[in-house]
Amino acid sequence: MSRTGWTGWTDLVPFTDHFQIRHYVGHAAAKRDWNTTLEGVPGHLSRAEGLWPVDGGKFDFTDIDVNKIPVGIYFIRIEGGESHHPSGFFDYIGLANPHTTARPNRFQVGIFQRAYEHYRKIVGIPHRNKISEYISKGYPDLHERSEWIAEFKNQNFKNYEELRKFFDDCDKEGHISDIPKNFKNITEKFRDELTTFESIKEFFATKVRFSYNLYSGANAEPQIAKGEGLALLAYKNRYEAIPYLNDANVLSAIGRFNEII
Repeated sequence: MSRTGWTGWTDLVPFTDHFQIRHYVGHAAAKRDWNTTLEGVPGHLSRAEGLWPVDGGKFDFTDIDVNKIPVGIYFIRIEGGESHHPSGFFDYIGLANPHTTARPNRFQVGIFQRAYEHYRKIVGIPHRNKISEYISKGYPDLHERSEWIAEFKNQNFKNYEELRKFFDDCDKEGHISDIPKNFKNITEKFRDELTTFESIKEFFATKVRFSYNLYSGANAEPQIAKGEGLALLAYKNRYEAIPYLNDANVLSAIGRFNEII
């Protein structure tokens, strides 16, 4: 009989022990609309913005039933936050629930899906569905999707910093607006280390660590939500603050509780 419930927190290990860093272009599952040239590499945009599970690792979903893709809670820790947070780190605690759609894309399920969303925000890459919105803002004389696609294809980005600047300039507000402020702060702080494909791989191998606690069994969503809440409360009790990268709104659930018990 398979075990149900929590597996327990794993050790904090380098992010790249679990996830491969791939180039932003050239690893597409299907050649769809968006393509460009980055660091001399032309191609369609990579699936999951270039992040992928390590082959044979815990999050490799190649030969696994979609209903068994790992879900639960996870912890991301980035070094270098000594002057920014009481913990001395840029941390994030999150959850991943089981899928609810009838035929989900495997890479958009579970903890891996959450990991690649955080990866793209740290690197400063907009959500795929926002690209057309940004280009339409930046190039108001272009009105058709085919024109936006052609404009992006004609770009030749020297590095990831030029790619970010392209979207920053398009957005008109000086930032990629679908990336939360504190994630944007990370990109700014580590700009030099997030400029090239090679430096990004090095950054995630040496400065970013990852841990998780998986849940399996019935009634998963409320159990996972409780697990995340307990992890956040334990973190706040230790550092007297929530993780730097978590939304401050979570305080509405746990704020003042210590004062009344």
